[in-house]
Amino acid sequence: SPMALVSPRLIAALPRFTASLLLLAVQSLAIVGAVAGAVAAAASLGGPFGVVATVPLMVAAAMLYFRLVGRLAWVIAERTEAPEDRETQHER
Repeated sequence: SPMALVSPRLIAALPRFTASLLLLAVQSLAIVGAVAGAVAAAASLGGPFGVVATVPLMVAAAMLYFRLVGRLAWVIAERTEAPEDRETQHER
């Protein structure tokens, strides 16, 4: 079901996507590190007003992260075959 939190098909396919998952983790850590560094620098230079000024950076980082997750979902969807697709191919 699309609304399920964990898909058994996805869990079974995890070993095939280790490289993609590791790349997502590295890129996510880089994004979080960059934003945390910018917020820390803004806080030390401008106090609370400096942190408020970094809100657009935080929003941009969230959008970038969601784009990365979407790309991971696309890669997984391209490389895995839905059971309905297998049934259709067997009928031909």
